[in-house]
Amino acid sequence: MRIWVAALLILCACRSSTGPDLDGHATSLADFERRLDILRGELAVPGMSVGISEGNHIVWSRGLGHADIERGIAASPTTDFHIASLTKGFAAIILVKLASAGTTPLS
Repeated sequence: MRIWVAALLILCACRSSTGPDLDGHATSLADFERRLDILRGELAVPGMSVGISEGNHIVWSRGLGHADIERGIAASPTTDFHIASLTKGFAAIILVKLASAGTTPLS
């Protein structure tokens, strides 16, 4: 569930961004990854782990940026990031956007 919410959040961000080289939709996983890295840079996010799951299986995952900038440690798909309660607000925004579009996360 955690990966699904993160992927959905990132997909929404990629769809609505108007930054450089982000017009339209990603046409491949490589393009999706490139767009995520552009967004990460624009938003000054040092590092992130992203993934897409299908059912109970992770079908794609990457680490982007750094898990620890000072020590030069790259982020990986399994990097733990301390994000506290931030995901509650993200999930609420995603659900409101989906509801206003007439869709649900399970449809």
